[in-house]
Amino acid sequence: RRSTPAGFMSERAGSRPSAVARVTERAEEIVTGAYFQALPAAPAGPAADPGRASKRAQKRRRPGHGDGSSGDWASAEERSLQQWREETRRRFDEPMDYSKIQTRAGPGGNRLHYMPSDAAITLANAYFGFDGWSCEVKETTIDSMEKTSRGFSVSACSVMRVTLRDGTYHEDVGTGTSTNMPDRAAATAKARKAAVSDARKRCLRLFHNNLGNCLRDQAFLKNLAKAKQEEGRRRVEAARAAAAGAAPFAASSGQAAAAAGAHTAGNGRPPNPQQRPQAPTSAAAPSAAPSAAP
Repeated sequence: RRSTPAGFMSERAGSRPSAVARVTERAEEIVTGAYFQALPAAPAGPAADPGRASKRAQKRRRPGHGDGSSGDWASAEERSLQQWREETRRRFDEPMDYSKIQTRAGPGGNRLHYMPSDAAITLANAYFGFDGWSCEVKETTIDSMEKTSRGFSVSACSVMRVTLRDGTYHEDVGTGTSTNMPDRAAATAKARKAAVSDARKRCLRLFHNNLGNCLRDQAFLKNLAKAKQEEGRRRVEAARAAAAGAAPFAASSGQAAAAAGAHTAGNGRPPNPQQRPQAPTSAAAPSAAPSAAP
């Protein structure tokens, strides 16, 4: 039997279990549970603290979720946004400040009305609040660049997005040019800044007429001169009323100043309250008596 390979393998299999037999036996122990029963018991750890577990759960819990105050944070944010919207609408209902609108010479001898960039930013801060809006430059490109005997001329284009506090946003495109600049870098910078300013103004005008959209209305432009006159008259009346209210105070101040001048007219110094008043002396002092002849 040992002379054949089959006999040799059968003898070795009878003397020692094969690997397949050992794996099969271990699998049967795992299935029946005998394997886990033979494992040593795990050492006992410290007792779990229920208070500490609850504290960890409270730290992991997001505000406004999973407790009795669910939605408090979200409702407070919504109330704040609603209050901001109402305040913005109230500001837009107020009369517009016509002094922000300026004019310049246009083609054909016409006068063009426009709103400067700083005035548009000031109005946006007044209506939305300094933290109620933001602007983002999406893209800026150079359309053309020419060099002449007088200098460099550059044309630029910019895409701007203006976003409000509640997520509302508008996008628009603006253009800017620079002509006859002595340096290429200066010409490019001026054209880019002009394009960004123009894009910002065009975005802001999409939110309300008071932010520059009224300049597109011809009826508004016809009545603009009359509106400026009325606004100037109101300012003059307000200044006169303020001056009339300050007149009694000015009169009392004038009397006090006159009295102080009378006190300081003699020697240029204010009077000393602890010093006794002296009798006025005459202009011509009496001459001394002639001494007697010896």
